[in-house]
Amino acid sequence: MQYKDGRNITNIGRDDQAGFRLDTMTTHKLHPTLCAKGNEHVTTYTDYTTKYPSKLQTTCYNFPCTETTGEICSGVVKAPLLHVKNAAQHFVDLEMIQEKDTTKPAFLNPDTKQMKDIECIRVDGAGDEGPSHLEVHGASFRNCVELQNGCLALGHANLFIPSTLNGSCLTQSGGVNEDTLRKNLESAIDVYISRVDGSPCASTEIHLFKGRSSDQRQKETDLLKIFLKGSKEKKLKLAKENPVMFKKFEETWAVREKHMLKDVPTKYIFFLRCCYNDDCIHPKCQAGRPQDPVTWYPGGPPIDFLPLPLADPDRAYQGNCSVCQNSCSGHYMKYESLLDRYLATKKSDFLQPPSVYILQEFQKNKEISQDDILETSQKTLLPEEEVKLWFTHLHGVSENQKAGAKKAAETRKKKNANSNIVETEDNNEICEECGERDPPGGEDVVVNWISCDGCLLWWHKTCARLENSNPRQWLCISCSEVW
Repeated sequence: MQYKDGRNITNIGRDDQAGFRLDTMTTHKLHPTLCAKGNEHVTTYTDYTTKYPSKLQTTCYNFPCTETTGEICSGVVKAPLLHVKNAAQHFVDLEMIQEKDTTKPAFLNPDTKQMKDIECIRVDGAGDEGPSHLEVHGASFRNCVELQNGCLALGHANLFIPSTLNGSCLTQSGGVNEDTLRKNLESAIDVYISRVDGSPCASTEIHLFKGRSSDQRQKETDLLKIFLKGSKEKKLKLAKENPVMFKKFEETWAVREKHMLKDVPTKYIFFLRCCYNDDCIHPKCQAGRPQDPVTWYPGGPPIDFLPLPLADPDRAYQGNCSVCQNSCSGHYMKYESLLDRYLATKKSDFLQPPSVYILQEFQKNKEISQDDILETSQKTLLPEEEVKLWFTHLHGVSENQKAGAKKAAETRKKKNANSNIVETEDNNEICEECGERDPPGGEDVVVNWISCDGCLLWWHKTCARLENSNPRQWLCISCSEVW
């Protein structure tokens, strides 16, 4: 549907490529010497890790082809310290791409030469890109941007860029010289773009650009966090000291609330649709409701139609299926059937996401029987083995949460007794970040722990920088997308 006619719709797939590590010319962080053949040092991965960031990362933007428009590939090359990895930086990147001659056609209607009316942006599950939907974290294999990531990796496969183009990043005392580090990263980005720009991808080539500074947007983001999550006192202070920005936040949030479609799985779909109310400040709403119904493309289905997953009654659970060789867990309705159903009923029904239903069943039953697994498999259209795997994972998370509460209680008890060691039956009582029982400088305070929902290992909340938050779900740095 989105790839039928691209004249009035901008399709964007964005993702951060794995990254390009600058060469430090050393074999060990403690012994920076060149390596001679036959006399290689025995080291671990962390031995090669420098004290300073020495990695570039390209945010890839793929504008896939449609039946009426061609494919455009682009990327923004950035580096830690120079660029922050968050939504504010992504916004600045997108603003820059819209101005470039090679990518501007992706945003303009070729008939009217005006900005296209519809934007569809696909992202993966990283926290800087969209809602934290852990069960599909990084699983964007159907997104064409993943192919672009691979083509970019081929483009820089044999590239060598040292991390010391403008001199060593370290001072004589062993510290990091941030001025030199910034110069080295800036130069490394320039060299990378000069060598990799134009790498082939699909039937076109990748256009690379240097990331812009987002300092001003970062300041606005800090104020926005106060507007969204700050205390009453902080919000009043923001309204008093920054009345213009506070009003902007209020008006923008009001538009979001009016335009956001909330009867869809908001964990996966962020759908904004014009309300055309008289009091709405959005330019499209101010112009008034169009005479013709808004459609996905000329002659296509109405914009209200969303082909969300719905069980196909003709290919039901354990039915006679010509596709599945053994047991059939059921199938979803195809696009044409969903459209016919919508045109007949004027509403889009959908199944709950499997993760939501499975979590509800686990919280309701706790003790999961085989009958529960069979019923859940039928409701979610997942194989029994996969449902069982999900319940096993949720059980592990639940047990870790209980163990975390026990750890905190035991630690508190021992601290009150002025003891620095917590004696428990669990031998795995060290933090994966600092490798210690107690966090640095925390020998005389209560230690709070948090478990990663991915690998189920443990961290001090201070080491994970979660002192002031208590997330229900959390992934460690190894299980999430990082620089």
